[in-house]
Amino acid sequence: SQAQSYAMQAQRLAPQSSETFLYLALIANQQKQPANAESLARRGLSYAQSNAMKKQLWSIILKAGQMQKNQKTIQQAQTAIKSLSKKRAPLDGALPCYTISTITLCLG
Repeated sequence: SQAQSYAMQAQRLAPQSSETFLYLALIANQQKQPANAESLARRGLSYAQSNAMKKQLWSIILKAGQMQKNQKTIQQAQTAIKSLSKKRAPLDGALPCYTISTITLCLG
């Protein structure tokens, strides 16, 4: 897809950017590739600086785990999200969305 192409290009330009792994993981989940989405999100975690970014990446891992019916991954993601939620004020309930070119991807 065009969004995937842009995200891959961004990843080549900024290989240590957690945001590019977030975008690629979102795209993989949308394309029904949960194992790939989980792998990309976990790579993004290794570069994530903020709790907000970590929480978003763990949310993708959670969704991927649910798609794969992997209880271990689901439990791990839920525990991480709960831990990160305690470290900052809760969000207003809105799910984050990202626009790449003309394509918008949303968590959830």
